[in-house]
Amino acid sequence: MWITKKKWQRLEKRIADLEREIQSQQDELQNIKYESATDLLKELEEKYRKVTSN
Repeated sequence: MWITKKKWQRLEKRIADLEREIQSQQDELQNIKYESATDLLKELEEKYRKVTSN
């Protein structure tokens, strides 16, 4: 099957756009995981301080 140069270029651009979108979603997910982990760590530190202070 033959694809014109113009269609090929549009297809390449669409693939690149999708790859960027996927990467940004992965970055967002990583940030959410990091924020959740730091929040959990803060909660554990507070509980530890309460236990050790009593």
